[in-house]
Amino acid sequence: MYRLNYFSQLAFIVLLFALVSCSPGVNPSSYPNPAVASLSPTELPEVIQLMLTPRAAMTLTYTPTPDLSSTPLPTETLSAFEPTPIQLPEIWENVNREYCDKPHPVFLPISEAKGLTDDDIVKKLMSLFLDYYNNPQAPGYCQIDGYRIESVSYDERTPYLPLEPKGDIMRGVAFSIKLIQVPNAWMSLSGEIDQQNWLHTGVNMAVFRSKDGYRMAFANP
Repeated sequence: MYRLNYFSQLAFIVLLFALVSCSPGVNPSSYPNPAVASLSPTELPEVIQLMLTPRAAMTLTYTPTPDLSSTPLPTETLSAFEPTPIQLPEIWENVNREYCDKPHPVFLPISEAKGLTDDDIVKKLMSLFLDYYNNPQAPGYCQIDGYRIESVSYDERTPYLPLEPKGDIMRGVAFSIKLIQVPNAWMSLSGEIDQQNWLHTGVNMAVFRSKDGYRMAFANP
């Protein structure tokens, strides 16, 4: 009988302990955890802090995903492109073809070509040619208001191209001239005219060497 009462009391104590442990009034987090008792909450990793936080004190926040289809996107307003028209006066009275169309010889004496490379000789001859038209006394039909020689280059295909005439020196010359009116003698050249009335174009030049100096001619296909 005594042994039976002993086991009954032991079972009652175990059941009572289980009921007390499952009671909502008891918070397991109130008991010290020897593994983390020496650390402050700010020193604990975030996951461990969440594990030690009582369930009643934990609040979850929900941030909805933005609906991009309903969100207006910023738009950039582009102004319409309005090119500046080329401003050239239209003058027909000063078309002097005798001055503008007659071939004028361009000659560089040997004495002025000393120490110059072939490219320098071509550039010098082209400058002499354009100086003839960059002159206030020239008719407006072919007069220019300044020029720039952009580059002098040699194309290795030149000996095989159908260019005539063939000179002792063959070069391509890129240059720009500033036009002053329409019509003019330069519009037959291929190229582009910018908004400041500069015509950017180029020619093939043939240079002939003699004992006296150098002469030039334009080589055409």
